[in-house]
This record gives sequence, C-alpha cells and structure tokens, in this order.
Amino acid sequence: MKKYSLLFMLIFVAALTILTSIPALAATSDEVRTFGSTDERNRDNSVIGRVLYLRYVHEAGGASFSQPLILDGGHWGGDLNDKQVVITVEKNRLNGYTMCDLLSGELLDQNTKTVEPDWSIQLSGPAPTKSHPTFYETPDGRKYIFIGAYGPYLDIVDITDLKNVHLYRKVDLINTTDVTSAPLIMDWNNHMVVVATSGNTAKVVLLVDPLKNSEESGTAYIDAGSGRTSSSPAPLDLDGDGKYESFAVGLDQGTNRGELQICNLNSILGIDRNGRVEQISQDAEIAIPISGGLVGSFSMDKNVLYFGDCRSQVYGYDALSKKHVLYNGDLKGTFSNRSPALTSSRVYFPAVGRLGEKGSLIAIDRSTGNTEWVKQFLTNAQTAPVVIRSSGGGAGILEGTSRYGGESAYVAMLNPADGTTECAQEIAFVSEIGGTQYASGVSGELAVNRDTMVAATDGGIYIWRLLHTLDLVAEELDTGVNGKAEPGKTYHGKFKIKFNGKIKTDTLFRITAAGVGVLVNGVPVQNLTMNGQPLPLEEYKGVRFPVLTNLEDGMECTIEFDYVATGGQIKIDAFTNLNLGNVKVMWDENTYDNNKIEKTVEGLGYDIKIKLQSDQSVYTSIDGDPTPVQLTATVTRKDDIPGVIGVTGSIKDGFPIDLKLAPGESKKVEYGYPARPGKYTINAEAWPSGADDIYPPDNRDRITITVNNEDFNLDSTIRSGTRR
Repeated sequence: MKKYSLLFMLIFVAALTILTSIPALAATSDEVRTFGSTDERNRDNSVIGRVLYLRYVHEAGGASFSQPLILDGGHWGGDLNDKQVVITVEKNRLNGYTMCDLLSGELLDQNTKTVEPDWSIQLSGPAPTKSHPTFYETPDGRKYIFIGAYGPYLDIVDITDLKNVHLYRKVDLINTTDVTSAPLIMDWNNHMVVVATSGNTAKVVLLVDPLKNSEESGTAYIDAGSGRTSSSPAPLDLDGDGKYESFAVGLDQGTNRGELQICNLNSILGIDRNGRVEQISQDAEIAIPISGGLVGSFSMDKNVLYFGDCRSQVYGYDALSKKHVLYNGDLKGTFSNRSPALTSSRVYFPAVGRLGEKGSLIAIDRSTGNTEWVKQFLTNAQTAPVVIRSSGGGAGILEGTSRYGGESAYVAMLNPADGTTECAQEIAFVSEIGGTQYASGVSGELAVNRDTMVAATDGGIYIWRLLHTLDLVAEELDTGVNGKAEPGKTYHGKFKIKFNGKIKTDTLFRITAAGVGVLVNGVPVQNLTMNGQPLPLEEYKGVRFPVLTNLEDGMECTIEFDYVATGGQIKIDAFTNLNLGNVKVMWDENTYDNNKIEKTVEGLGYDIKIKLQSDQSVYTSIDGDPTPVQLTATVTRKDDIPGVIGVTGSIKDGFPIDLKLAPGESKKVEYGYPARPGKYTINAEAWPSGADDIYPPDNRDRITITVNNEDFNLDSTIRSGTRR
C-alpha cells in the first residue's frame, strides 16, 4: 500500500507566509503555457492561498519527462470559468485533467486520491517523448498543443473541444531524431512559424503555417553546425518594434564546447513573387562560443538571456548590445542539462550532477554575478527551479530531486534568503521501472500557478491543490451598554461574523465549523447564541468550544451573548477562528487581522476606602510584658451606585472585614491585640465583593505604632525610727 505524506501541506502554511520576499520581474506568469511557464521561461509564479495539499496522484500513466501545463479554464468558458486545466505528458500520451474542486476545510483527514485523466490521446512515435508541450490559441479561439514526439515527429493536438480532443496533424521532420525541447510559436509577417530544435542533430526546424493545409504550409531548417540542439528556443525583439522576429538556441558540442546562436527570421525566410514563404538562408546571425555544451534552455529579461552550460557555468548575455553581462563558475565541473529560473535580482540555476552525485541549486546575484548561496541535495538537482509567490507576499524556491540508491526523491521548497529547506514532500512511491537512464524521481518538471501545483515523476503525476482563500471576519461589536456599565448588572451584547470564503458551495470539501468566542476581561463567555439558539459545541484538539456550522460564501451571522458587568473598565474581545480562550484555529486564512474585534466599556465602579487609626501612636509595656493595642478601621463606600454591596478585607494577620455598605455609608471595625516592646506596621485592606474598585490606592492603609518598655523595681530596704 502506498502512502502519501501530508508534510508538504502542513509546513507550507508557515513557509509561504514567513519566507523572505524576493523581487519579481514586471509580472509573474498567469498560466503555465509552455516550458518555464511562458516563452521567457522565467518560472516565476503566483499562487492563491497558503496551503498546498497533495490531492491527486495518477500512476497508471507511467513516467513523465515533460513540463506539465496549467491553463485557465476561461479559454473554454462556460463551466470551466474560474477552474484550471492541467495537461501532462505521461509515457507517450497527452493527458488532461480538469481541476473542478477548489479546496476548503480542514484537509488533514482527507486522503489523497487516485485520479484518471478526463481525456487522453496517444502521441506519435514508438517511445515516450521528452519534449515539452506548448499551448497556442488562435485569434478565432481554436486551441492547440504543439509537442515533439519520439522520432522525427512533431504532433499538433486540437484541444478546442475538451470532449473531442484529437490529433490534428503529425508532422514528419527530416533530419530530426527526438525533439526534446518546447516548440516556440512566433508570428512573422502574418505567418505562424513554429521553431523547434531537433534533438541529436544540429538542425533547427521551422514549421511555417502548420495549421493550414499542406499546400500552404512548409518546413525550413537551420544548420547550427556540428553538434546537437536540444534547448527550447527563446524569442528576441532586437529592433525594439515589439515584434519578436529573432530567437536564440543552444548548440551542444561536447563537454568543453558549445555555442549560443541567435537567428533572425528576416534573414532566414522571405516571401516569393507568389506571396509564399520561402527559405533564403540556413545560417545563424550570431554565434557566441562558450566553454561547455549548451544543453539546457534560457530564462529571459527583455533581450538578456540567462543560461548555464553542461559544466554548470552560468552566463548572462545581452543580445542587443552583444555583450556578456554575467558569469559565474563557482560550480564549474558539475554536469547540468537543466535551465534556470529568473527574478529581477537573482538567477537560480540547478547544477544537476551525474548519476550517483549530489546536485546543487545556486543563487546568483544578477548585478554582480556573485554567489549568494548554494544548496546541495542528497541526489541530483533534477528539475528547473520554480519561484513560488503567495498572495501574502512570501516566496519560496521549488526544486525536484532524483532517486538514487537508498535516497528518496523529493520536491523541496527552499527559503530564498539562504537556501535552507523549509519543507519537502517525499515522492513516496517507487515506480516499477525504478527510474530510467534519462531521469528518475522527479523526472520531468514542476508547474505551479494559482490553485494548483504539478510534479512530473518517473512513477506518474502528482497534483497538489491550494487551499483557497478563507476570510472569516468579526465586526460590529455591540456591548449592550449605553454610558457606563453598572457593576453586577447583566448586559446583552452581540457581534457579526462574515465568511468571505471564495469557495464554491458545491465543492467536495466545505468548511463545516469555525470556532467562536467572547472574552470578558479575559474570561470566556459560555452562553453564545445565534437566532435564539445556543451555538453547538465541538471538540477539536482535545478542547470543546462553540462553533458556527454550515458556513457558505457570503454568509453573515449575528452572535449574541450575556455578561455581568464588574466595577471599573471591562474589556470585551469577540472573535472567530483564533487561538484565544478555549477556542482553537480550525482553518488556515490568508490573514487573521480581521478575526477579532474588541471594545472597552467604562463601568460606574464601586469605590471603597479604608482608614486605619489608633488612639495613640506609642504604647508602654511594663517589664516587657504584652500590652493591649487597640485599632479602628473605618471603611467608607464613596460611590453613589444604588444598592447595598458586600465589602470584604482584612486587618493585620488575616483578621476579617466583612461588611454591607450602602452608597456613602461608613462603618468601623475594631481590632486589638497584645504587643510586646517593638515597632509595628499594621496593614489593612477592603474591597467591593466580586467587583473591581475604581480607585485602588485608597483600598489599602497602614499605620505604625511603637511599644516602649518600662522596668518597674520595688525598694527592698525597710526603715524604722522614732517619731519626734
């Protein structure tokens, strides 16, 4: 029996809120439409919510070496609005999954479920493809996936109707062995041009208008020289007119040699006299040599390309000025065939490592080229890294690792500040094939966007869902007091709770209960009601407390409560879903700042004063014997609140004071005790019973008395004499 760890879900609550924020480029991607999310392949993605929950696994599809796509259901409209469509490549099939249920509620008790694709189509070729799919939508709303298939094929799959997905066209590419890249789709002179590298040859393929009939479409090739091309092409706008008519590709010529090549469609293609596209050249416009094979792909910021070679040397090249702007060789010598992620301040590059070696992820400062940190893994750093940003402003770096020997594969999230591991999800199952020579563990790539995260592994597809935004709000607290509260009087208070859950009411998981509480001077109120009925109690984490039930998006509830006023100030806290009093947090929220409302009520307040007196301040003891000391405590009620109240207190060592006083009334308490010679300080205090006093300084008093000693000696001599 396979087990799926929930560790990722639990720790992501903290990780996405406390991790260091990192600067983004102009905008993070709104979908994952191709390898690296967009054609710029920066892998910088935003999510909604804070908890990633491992929701679905599909093992039956087998190994995946490709980039999963996460598309907005709005492309199709109707029931798919606000939903997401996940597209994966598993073995040699293109599969689609519709993410229908937005997650809510406490998911700890929910099991990960096996899921089957909503649709699946066989790709061309006799073996699993290692190409990455690219999504394309035409101006008239037709939707396609372009993907290389094993062998000399590029498949175009029509996904316009998700109930009728079909292979639109299989293109047989000459001089191509295995398209391992993501096709780049460009617009040139109102013609579609699909650019793909060819795998184990040095050809770059250009498909012109492949969606048109065979008479109107065609194929051109660029000869990159000796070696092989496997990188996904990167679009460039070198003349600044907003038209991306150039592109970059990498040439792998072995361990110590490679080239960055930049091609311009205007130099390669032309229009003949009949208005048809023709090839006029096969040569790259720029070829920049580097000291390692350029196997992986690029991340881009405008016309600056960031990439690494097969020896983990990392480069930045400005294609407009034709200058290198970054080089880092701190991990030089470690094998890599993966691509970087990019933010406005950093390059994150995976130094993969060969089979059995420990790979690393390096963070490089874009402005200096200096290494900021290096994170080493127990196995290969298998995937391109992904930047993940939460709606609360936190961020993390995701990296997938390989499985080797006794070490498991993981999806790890790193703190961008220092590269430390914040959490990691073990890829718990072991595939029947135990990995391949090409890749094991997280054998494909990672995709994250909005509600969903997907990992392509050698044993199937992992799909995480994000717990959608929950927002419970406490507001409009009415204490029931007009003016000042009268001590001992019962008041009726109320407040409102609103649930802005953004959760579909028909979703599989719904919020079923949320804790509610009221504290009066820190003490929980027990009689909470709604619509005249007591709130039910629910046990959670060993504690029973009042809860709201059957919450729905937009629901508004009024909670009522009674409390008895004490003298002086009364602090009232009304709240929901917070760890206060005996209530516990049951649901994760984006913010807890609006979960509590508080007010302070001024009470009329009882005012008791005690005055301690003695008829003399100095007493005399004869020969050290005890002498009676007599004290009088005058207790006065200074306030004018109607009614008789109890007043309690003590004199000296616990001699009790227990009185009943009306407003303005004073009573005396006599106290005496025997005292030997010495100096004594006697304390007394008096307080209103069961209530605070509004002026505590005169609730206590003290007096000092002195007992002096006097010796009494009798004359022992007896005299006699004559009376004269």
